[in-house]
Amino acid sequence: MEPITNVISHPVATMQNLVVNVADKILGRVPVSTDPKPLRSDTVMMNAVTWHGKGDVHYEKLGKPLLSAEDDIILRVTAASICGTDLHPYNGDLPGFKRSDTLGHEFMGLIEEVGPAVQNLRVGDRVVVSAAIICGKCRYCLAEQYDCCDTTNSSKLMEQAYGHRKGGLFGCGHMLGDYPGGLADYVRVPHADFNCLLLPPDVPDDKALYLSDVLCTSLHACRDVKPGDIVGIWGLGTVGLFAARWCQIIGAKRIIGISGTDYRLNLAYEKLGIEVINYHEKDPVRTLNEMVPDGIDVAIDATGFRFAKSIAHKLQRALVMETDTPETIIECMRALRKYGKLTLIASYAGWANFFPIGFMFLKQITMTSGVVPVQKLWKYCLEKLRDGSFDPRFILSHYMKLSDAPAVYHMMNNHEDRMIKSFLRPDAIFFGPDNYEKGCAILSLAGRPTGNDLGNNSGSYERTTYTHERISS
Repeated sequence: MEPITNVISHPVATMQNLVVNVADKILGRVPVSTDPKPLRSDTVMMNAVTWHGKGDVHYEKLGKPLLSAEDDIILRVTAASICGTDLHPYNGDLPGFKRSDTLGHEFMGLIEEVGPAVQNLRVGDRVVVSAAIICGKCRYCLAEQYDCCDTTNSSKLMEQAYGHRKGGLFGCGHMLGDYPGGLADYVRVPHADFNCLLLPPDVPDDKALYLSDVLCTSLHACRDVKPGDIVGIWGLGTVGLFAARWCQIIGAKRIIGISGTDYRLNLAYEKLGIEVINYHEKDPVRTLNEMVPDGIDVAIDATGFRFAKSIAHKLQRALVMETDTPETIIECMRALRKYGKLTLIASYAGWANFFPIGFMFLKQITMTSGVVPVQKLWKYCLEKLRDGSFDPRFILSHYMKLSDAPAVYHMMNNHEDRMIKSFLRPDAIFFGPDNYEKGCAILSLAGRPTGNDLGNNSGSYERTTYTHERISS
């Protein structure tokens, strides 16, 4: 049952979550290739960041996960981060959680135990783990459509609601597989040969960590961008900023970022050198039409379903008359040229009223969307980290310990302390906020630094001060 305090303080979100959990229990689960719930030790405890309701995240003790299938590994987490998608359960927008569910899907670490069927990994290996869990053998995995793996999500409710089940995700609730997340001291990783990427020693943790999701997600957002294109990016969070950098690498002629957050606009302009529009000051569509009279070639929506602007859509979301707002999509379609391309890379979950279907039809707009197939892209992203083309650290704003995660959720949700992206160490290996270089050194299995090569970063790091030089295109 939901705590009475949650029902009183957040009645709509609490009831939605309760309804989803009841429906999930009634419908049951479908057979999958691995049990999402690991066995846990009764005697050895670990720390984890857990969900307890809307706006309520805890740092608590749970039993350490154990090997639960022959192709599992047990990972000792050495670094993790909190993604914008993690704010959906925090805000009650992603129902299907139960108290003490472990959150997080961006993490990496050192392998501590290996199941007997694991072929390519061994104890002590340093790996990053994909946010999306795959079996590596189904028709979708064989087609490199990994995010839609057919055998890693047991939610019959998702199958009933959407027609099919997408693949499982770490830390994203019961409709997305029910896998405990990576904001913990230890994680059990199923189908480990397919879900872990071995890391070379020349890529430090504060670069490698983001291969788990956002580096690949932002590249996935740019799949329709071609050299010479003019690209508009709505939303300058981590994915939007990274997408802008990928557009530069691809060879886009102009990149225009749209946001309402001053410090993110400033970072995009000063660090990446792209054009920016503050939607609080200028109408994005009118401004884009003045800047690019023929329309932009590609629009990337990196904002997502939660950010309603108008009173009408705020009211409809509050009354559950719609789950997702289409306002950003409408802006994108109005700004696109005829035969333009629209990519939805931010999360959408349900239905949106007044979706502009006529815009798509009359302007011949092609729209693509979907969760990233991480395993298809992460080796290419790793190459770009190694050759210096892409250094993700320009968006790192906070180096903190895992027990600070509840505060990080609050800061991210409320845009406090110029928060953009965090780098979290488990408390046992956290070296303090003033020891960033030591804290981001590659760790051995014993938890001690074995080197602190930070690559070719041109500026010193401070928690909320950006002193890097502008990235050259």
